[in-house]
Amino acid sequence: MSTHQRIVITGPSGLAPRFEINEFIQNEKFVTLFVRALRRCPFTCERVRGWRKRI
Repeated sequence: MSTHQRIVITGPSGLAPRFEINEFIQNEKFVTLFVRALRRCPFTCERVRGWRKRI
């Protein structure tokens, strides 16, 4: 089962359909900005690594 199908996130209105959120997460610009932000902040990076291990 693909991971992004299980992601349940609601938009600002709380009514955003899952597929729209998934497209946003898979969007290249979003991913590059996210990765860039993580690289800039070691503290955040460590927290994310710890969070990923817990899953």
